[in-house]
Amino acid sequence: PELRVRALVGDFEKHLARVPGGGARMVAFLGSTIGNFTESEAADFLAKTGLLLERGDRLLLGTDLVKDRETIEAAYNDSAGVTARFNSNILNVINRHLDGDFDPDAFQHVSYYNEEASRVETYLRPSSRQRVRLERIDLDVEFAEGEMMRTEVSCKFTRESVERILERAGMLLEHWFTDTDGAYALSLARLR
Repeated sequence: PELRVRALVGDFEKHLARVPGGGARMVAFLGSTIGNFTESEAADFLAKTGLLLERGDRLLLGTDLVKDRETIEAAYNDSAGVTARFNSNILNVINRHLDGDFDPDAFQHVSYYNEEASRVETYLRPSSRQRVRLERIDLDVEFAEGEMMRTEVSCKFTRESVERILERAGMLLEHWFTDTDGAYALSLARLR
């Protein structure tokens, strides 16, 4: 009953200034959305978020943790093809918003874990040469057979990498919570 929640609708990269001040607050950035940023972008975003925080405020950050390659790749290459359909849907969205003529059936979903970068990289790869017109922005794009178009990155974290990002953002990790398998984490942080 003591908890007061004020929900805002907006783009977290554009509308941070709408977050109200005053009182002890906790900004929650859950899921693993932070994983769609590079480490540098994540630190920059969290630094901007930190500008909203006052002494006594906290940030609760959700992250997807590093796991073995087989587990990670199985999640992004599921046997039901859900991720592949989600990935290829970007072509439908581009067609709709930019009056494009992508043929989604001509592109194959490709996703793999880049261990060196600790991230999943997701692509669409044409099965043959493609020429695509985006009428609304007067752009023609050519794809060679097999040329890959990156559609997403999903970074995976360790406690050390989260601490490094928080430090670069001017924050300090106070508490680290994980599920029993150590697959995901919630980090509670404050300003330094």
